[in-house]
Amino acid sequence: MIRGALLHLPGIGPVRAARLRQLGVTGWPDLASRPPAGLHLGPAAWEAVLAEAARCDEAYEAGDIGFFCRRLCGCDLWRILAQYGRRAAYVDIETDGLLGTARVTVIACYWQDRLYTFVQDENLDDFLELLEHIELVVTYNGTCFDVPMILRAFHIPELPCPHLDLRRVCTHAGLRGGLKAIEASLGLPRPPDLQGVDGAEAVLLWQRWRRQGQRAARDRLVRYCAADVVGLRGVGGAILGRCDAGLPAVSPETLWADLDEALPPPAEADLAEPAGSPAAGPAPAAAPRPMGPRPVERAGGGRRPEARPAPGRPASP
Repeated sequence: MIRGALLHLPGIGPVRAARLRQLGVTGWPDLASRPPAGLHLGPAAWEAVLAEAARCDEAYEAGDIGFFCRRLCGCDLWRILAQYGRRAAYVDIETDGLLGTARVTVIACYWQDRLYTFVQDENLDDFLELLEHIELVVTYNGTCFDVPMILRAFHIPELPCPHLDLRRVCTHAGLRGGLKAIEASLGLPRPPDLQGVDGAEAVLLWQRWRRQGQRAARDRLVRYCAADVVGLRGVGGAILGRCDAGLPAVSPETLWADLDEALPPPAEADLAEPAGSPAAGPAPAAAPRPMGPRPVERAGGGRRPEARPAPGRPASP
């Protein structure tokens, strides 16, 4: 799939890419030593195209996902998901919502068919250890929000692996808006108990857990964060289905069954405000989101050593 990309090659825009495909060029490996007739590229320009195609071949053989995350045009980013999606980790965070001083409260990660959750003052630091085993992080709007917050929370200069922001993939697929709206437009509405839950309520749920010790509020918050990564996986699968990537269709029943099995919804009665409890007060303004294991191939070639069991907490009620 990824070798079908052409638009990142120098001098190749939509018109020339369409012309190449008309001539039977399905991707950069099909490029000949001389430019096809009618492409209107001189020898020097064609040499630059072939040089970039050679770099793509090297990156492909080395399994260098980061190279393609940096190189591919927005309309071809879906190819990264098609090629490397089975190795990706879907990540989302929640914060306490204080503008400028927001702290990460919950991290959810779906990786290798397993759901992991990390909670502040419980096991949040374990996420860094898990991150060392991950080859590709996928977020929604993470370029503006999740990734900077993670870097700040853990005092690290950059992620140890490439990052793909699914929001860009969605935009080029004609899907705009927030993640929940896109899920619904694709026929993947969230379970009833999470309908209407948003970032503002996530802040309140955290307050009720920290100030009142309400376990059900904590559990709903963790479930809400986990729903984002499960939804990310579903949206990615639906987009690949539209791109004819040869993957099975995503059904809402199958998608949300993973979430319900790992993190069943807390009883509504347990979420009621305790009688006589101190009011949580107004929520701070939510931080904006600007609109056994086997060796794993490293991005630049070679293999990682035998991994220990993935850290963190596999999601459980």
